[in-house]
Amino acid sequence: MTKPLDRSLDDMRNEKEADDMVVEEAELEELDELDQLGARLSEAYELSGEPPSMAAIEYAESSVSLPKRTSADIARFNAAVRQRIDSELCVSTGAPTIGAWIQHARKHASLDEAAAAREAGVAVPAYRQFEAGRMPVWRLPAKTFAKFCRELAIDLSTLLRWASVSALGAHHTAYGRLDAQDEDRSNVLDTLAGESEEQFKAEFDEWRREFIAAYEGPSADDVPPQR
Repeated sequence: MTKPLDRSLDDMRNEKEADDMVVEEAELEELDELDQLGARLSEAYELSGEPPSMAAIEYAESSVSLPKRTSADIARFNAAVRQRIDSELCVSTGAPTIGAWIQHARKHASLDEAAAAREAGVAVPAYRQFEAGRMPVWRLPAKTFAKFCRELAIDLSTLLRWASVSALGAHHTAYGRLDAQDEDRSNVLDTLAGESEEQFKAEFDEWRREFIAAYEGPSADDVPPQR
């Protein structure tokens, strides 16, 4: 065994390389574990139909040593998760949008646009916009549209999952922008954007609750006749 004072530069260099290899191997193992954990988390969020919340992201960052990420990085991650979920829903339903999915079911049930619009509770032009993918599903009346979907045997969980992903990825306001000339104005715009986003989330949650209640509620055929 070489004594510490007798070690040559080559000895020390070889030892340093060996240490570096051990450290690198350990880091690779840790990265592999993180990759596996990330894959499991990604799969879990995909199955849930929603991207991770800010609280979940902050908890992960405080528990695991990760490179610092900006809000733009988080937004890109959430967008990627939404895109993967949306792609899977397109494949599973065979339709590019919720409207196209409903259109296929409507035609399979031999319903024309006028009848479908009446059942959904909107005017024909509005319903046509929905089927074309130019109007979001949550703009339709929750109660009447839910009953219409039940008549078409539309899967509830799939529709809600798709609606949630679409809602989270939509741009609901024009306030969220910077004012290069006025920092105070930029702060005001950011505040308005946050308030608008919170208002939209509340409205969507209400629409979702009404839709579920109407979809799972008794149909006209279930109501006993009056005596």
